[in-house]
Amino acid sequence: MHEFHPLPEEKLQIALSRPEAVAGKSIAIDDVVVTTSASKRALDTTLEISLRSTQGGEHTIVLPPGAEVLAVETNGQAINLRPREGKLSLPVTPGSKRYKISLRQAQELGISAKTPAFDLGLPSANLQLNLNLPADRWVLFTLGPSVGPAVLYWGELLVMILVAYALSRTRRTPLKLWQWLLLGFGFSTASWLALVVVVLWLFALDWRERWNTTATVPFNLVQIALVLFSVPALLCVIGAVYAGLLGDPDMSVTGNWSSARSLRWFADQSAALLPQAGALTLPLWLHKIAMLAWALWLASALVGWLRWAFASWTRGGYWRRDVRTRVKLPDPPPPPAQAGA
Repeated sequence: MHEFHPLPEEKLQIALSRPEAVAGKSIAIDDVVVTTSASKRALDTTLEISLRSTQGGEHTIVLPPGAEVLAVETNGQAINLRPREGKLSLPVTPGSKRYKISLRQAQELGISAKTPAFDLGLPSANLQLNLNLPADRWVLFTLGPSVGPAVLYWGELLVMILVAYALSRTRRTPLKLWQWLLLGFGFSTASWLALVVVVLWLFALDWRERWNTTATVPFNLVQIALVLFSVPALLCVIGAVYAGLLGDPDMSVTGNWSSARSLRWFADQSAALLPQAGALTLPLWLHKIAMLAWALWLASALVGWLRWAFASWTRGGYWRRDVRTRVKLPDPPPPPAQAGA
């Protein structure tokens, strides 16, 4: 409250005016969540919208082609709405409301899986796109808004190829470049740490083959250490085969709390036509077949590697015993003869 106390001979003039209205929308969309679950023959999608309005009426959104509306809810209460010519009209009242629309699209799951395209009729903010994939899919690439998942496997694979080339140039093991590459490909979707253990084991045996056994290092201690180191190395090989044939390939999918089965994207602003997000996938059985072929090759190659490993381990002998020389002391001299004896 403002007060004014004029002095004698003073006057106060007040001019009041109403601000002119600015042309604009009476409806705003505060956040949008699109969650799509892909299966072999259908896409089940849930669209959630937080809508704020200053006037009552209707707001129309354009649904994806061929979408069947399963249910519509307003603030958790079901309402009976049916689309017309691919458009769905939502009843709007002054205030904030949250709408949830469940729909289904009948389509086969191919190499590319995407979230449906919605036209909300208005720009929106705080857009979240979620894509859930079935357990029998192999994720290769992802696409969508910049804040989202990424497949880091391909960068790691490039580094592995460069390292395999460098290892083949050292010529310190019987493995050639193509064998290093095949060994790295098999371990790439299982565990990089297990691959490092196997590589260190191969180089340790190569060092044993070149080692001068007359060095001051205890020979038996080296032999025991190599045997103990061979156990985890062989377990890593068995674990890689097991993970490749029975487990899921690790493609290093990360970003925005995503995983290989649950992909999530975020955009702070969006146009009326929502962006789409998706992934390029292949059937998981293709990876299983590739890993079966790799396991058969590994079993054949491992026979030769183990033969070389045993020859390296036994070079110069496989065990030495400490032989202590026993020195025989001379017999003590006889006592001197006594006089008169």
